[in-house]
Amino acid sequence: MAGDMDRSLGLLLNLTPLLTSAFIWPARIHASVHFPVEVAESGIPPVYWCTAHYVEMLLKAEVPLVHSVFKMSGFTPSQMCLHWLTQCFWNYLDWTEICHYLSTCVLMGPDYQVYMCVSIFKHLQPEILQLTQSQELQVFLKVRRSVTLYTHNIPSNYYNN
Repeated sequence: MAGDMDRSLGLLLNLTPLLTSAFIWPARIHASVHFPVEVAESGIPPVYWCTAHYVEMLLKAEVPLVHSVFKMSGFTPSQMCLHWLTQCFWNYLDWTEICHYLSTCVLMGPDYQVYMCVSIFKHLQPEILQLTQSQELQVFLKVRRSVTLYTHNIPSNYYNN
């Protein structure tokens, strides 16, 4: 956008009517036409009652060791995902990875939020398993770090296994 206010406003106005915007821009859920009025007025973003639930289910099925580590550590993977998602991964991923995340969610749908969180956990599995012993898992996952996922190198059959 290069600091162009008109282009930025145009982007936001075009993003607003999309269902995805309620997931990646939770502050504007009250104006969403995609949710019942009661849900929109409750102020509870769909990342809490939808994304977090699916992250838990998918992580348990696809990366069971990481799911078990979270269970033993006393906090849930969905808590960590909510932390990342409310910050739009700002303190966690590189700017290019954040742009990939936003573009993917807008183009492919809000379910890719779930896949992004699970892929980060899968990518970090060795470190997560190692940090279980030292009781530093939550600090490790919250501290500013640069996770490079190399999403452009993921084979097309990666999620089919």
